[in-house]
Amino acid sequence: MMSRTIGPDPSSSLGLSANDHKAEHAMREAVQTLKTPHQLRLFFVHLLVNDYVYSPITTWNSFRDAFAQDFILGSDNINIGVNQALEEIGRSLEEHGKSLAVYGLPEPSFHSREVDHELSRWSCDMDVLAARAATAVSKLNAEQYCVYTEIQDAVSHDRPLCAFVDGKAGRGKTFLVNTICNKLRSQGRIVLPTATSGFAAQLYPGGRTTHSTFRVPVEEDEDKELVSPVEAHDPRGELIREAAVIIWDEAPMANSAVLACVEETCRRVMRNDLPFGGKVVILLGDFRQTCPVIRHATRRQIVDASIRSSPIWRSFSLYRLTQPIRNAEDLPFADFVDSIGDGAGPNIDLNMLQKVRDRNELIDFVYPQATLDDPVMCLKRAILSPTNDQVDKYNNEILGRIKGYQRTFLSLDSLKDDSPMESDSLDDISPESVLKDAARRSPPGIPAHALTLKVNGVYRLMCNFSPDRGLVKNTRVVVVAIHKRIVIVRVLRGVGGVSVLDAEDIIISRIPFTTTLESGYMLVRRQFPLSPAYATTFNSCQGLTLDVVGVDLTRPVFSHGQLYTALSRIRHRTHAKVRLLPGRSTTKNVTYHEILP
Repeated sequence: MMSRTIGPDPSSSLGLSANDHKAEHAMREAVQTLKTPHQLRLFFVHLLVNDYVYSPITTWNSFRDAFAQDFILGSDNINIGVNQALEEIGRSLEEHGKSLAVYGLPEPSFHSREVDHELSRWSCDMDVLAARAATAVSKLNAEQYCVYTEIQDAVSHDRPLCAFVDGKAGRGKTFLVNTICNKLRSQGRIVLPTATSGFAAQLYPGGRTTHSTFRVPVEEDEDKELVSPVEAHDPRGELIREAAVIIWDEAPMANSAVLACVEETCRRVMRNDLPFGGKVVILLGDFRQTCPVIRHATRRQIVDASIRSSPIWRSFSLYRLTQPIRNAEDLPFADFVDSIGDGAGPNIDLNMLQKVRDRNELIDFVYPQATLDDPVMCLKRAILSPTNDQVDKYNNEILGRIKGYQRTFLSLDSLKDDSPMESDSLDDISPESVLKDAARRSPPGIPAHALTLKVNGVYRLMCNFSPDRGLVKNTRVVVVAIHKRIVIVRVLRGVGGVSVLDAEDIIISRIPFTTTLESGYMLVRRQFPLSPAYATTFNSCQGLTLDVVGVDLTRPVFSHGQLYTALSRIRHRTHAKVRLLPGRSTTKNVTYHEILP
């Protein structure tokens, strides 16, 4: 096995240049690897939205012909080809709430409205969508059909509707949403399926994150109202206004401030004072799963941040899906998991699940060597643990078992001058010690300082790359090539119940991540947006349907819904094993009953 380590040398020869040409160097390396114009355009957008390009217009002018080569060849006209390339780049930027104008890039000579683009995406498949919808409707159970007909009636009669569909894990919420989307699109209507996480959004064709769709500001200051920049007259405002239905999955994971922002945006766009401007709005989710994540928050603060505590919640009618679908093959286990979600405990007997004695035994169960040698087989497997440091230990050990070329990249870290705390409170903390501590213990939500990338290794994206293409945060990818400034990955997807590896190469470079440290300093880390994906936390596993699961409970859960979220990933008890402390057969469960509907 060959390996190299790239250190934090600021020289351009190591690909961590702090000069103004780093984007051009990365783009030139991408061009030299003979990537397609489509891949180069996507990479350009990736660099732009992550503030990696010092002079966007210079980079555009330098690589314009490479960006537009396919369109130029197809139209046999340079101006038309360049115009089409700009249009595609503009649409990709809109996925991130940005525009060509923001970066000083030229506008195309004509624009397709977002409404036209959304309608055209489905217009050629309306017969197929209608057939899929008809088949799916025939398979809906009574509870699902009740929700389906209520939505159809509201749309047909232009009747305002705010509905929350409550369903425990495995109750068929995703199937219901896809049925609704197919039916409405087959009628030539616009439906906007969104989700709190990018990973859940990709379960739906055309799905986006709720933040992206409504351009909700990312900085969620609990003392500050969130206001979307979307206006009634702009393309995104037109899209929201023309939508027959707005769908929001995983809504209970969101902060109530986000719900208020979305509701106010709809009223403003619709110029209507009814809740959500009188639109048909469907929220779905499971309040038994993990709550909004607020660092160092008390139970009271977490409950107050729940959408259940929002005054807007009173506008919603409640519908329940209670019939198990995902783990109907093991009804006793489904009932056991349901009892945990409903607040059983505080101590839960886990004798229903097989036990392992140590970390290696759990790894061998979930990832035998034959599975690790074929990354496609890893997609529907995971080791789950409550804490990030446990997850890191599992991922590092599993990476060590993978055969292939590896390279370790050290991040370039710096501290922002405008730290959020008063300067005198930082006098006793040296910047050097802060940087050393951040390198030793990476803060949650950003890549590791020392990131080992391995060919054939399975990683997850740590940012939203292109929501329209399903390249969102937590998407599983396989590293296929490692270069000095760029990494080439391919997406792992589940298609028709089968795991497959996309044929399209995705180009990734280092990007900046910003986070506020406990010391009060604001850390800026430039690193590849990748993290090993063999193990994940209980908070991050929501939305996964897994075939083989290992659960490490040597450290107990510490917040609402964590145990339920982890165990509800299991389809059948024979598909899972659990690790407990020696001599233990029980574990703790934490439930905030005041959040449950």
